[in-house]
Amino acid sequence: MIKKNFDKIMDMTKEEKINNSNVIKNISYDQKEILFNVMKLYNNGEPFDCDITASSLKFYEQKKNDKYFIPEPKYLFDVYPQFDKIQKITPFNKIPLEDGSIKSIVVDLPFVICPKTCASMKRDNKENKKSCIIANRFSSWYPYMEGYENMYWWMNECNRVLADGGIICWKMQDTISASIYHSFIEFCKICGQDVGLYLIDEFFLEAKSRLISAPKMKQQQHSRKYTSSFIVLKKDIKNGNKYSPLKILEQCKKNVFEGKTYEFK
Repeated sequence: MIKKNFDKIMDMTKEEKINNSNVIKNISYDQKEILFNVMKLYNNGEPFDCDITASSLKFYEQKKNDKYFIPEPKYLFDVYPQFDKIQKITPFNKIPLEDGSIKSIVVDLPFVICPKTCASMKRDNKENKKSCIIANRFSSWYPYMEGYENMYWWMNECNRVLADGGIICWKMQDTISASIYHSFIEFCKICGQDVGLYLIDEFFLEAKSRLISAPKMKQQQHSRKYTSSFIVLKKDIKNGNKYSPLKILEQCKKNVFEGKTYEFK
């Protein structure tokens, strides 16, 4: 039944002519719509092979009013698995898959920076749960370099197990800690391109409301983030690095300091 439902939804998206009502947009209030569109555009309409951050399987649970259904991947992993069918993995250790063995991966790493020993992260106290709902729901990094190092490690591992032509759908959100802005989204893009992946798309998940961590604050220091990104990276061994911004930046530096100019007509 689930497979039939998925095929039915996929058939409904087949239009003869693209217009403003059926075009795939880069913004959505529904993360399942984004995942579905990534499957349609970049994964030949097929379900994802693997999720290394499966957690409680929120991406794949089917609710009554869901317009889009995302089939559960064959391979499910997580550092903190919440179901028996999800295999535990450990930071800075390999994903238990062979090199180049899968075509698509989903990743949704934490974005919160918060000590795991602080009161707001202790899950055995009802009052503490209220003090940092985001941290309790999504886990956290601390110190902040733990987050950056994990992002780079898992990007390398995803690249290792991904077959040529395969894709990664990587969800991430920027964050602020101790008044310091951490551009996790851009860092993940850089990591992907550094290991040889090609950035092919970015989708923005919008929220109509957000939790306010400091409701008594009279003056904001930064804008409250109402968006997160799903970046799509492709493994293209032959052409993937051709338009890498990192390589283009190096070429720009070389050209600028050598005094190279272009004639504009």
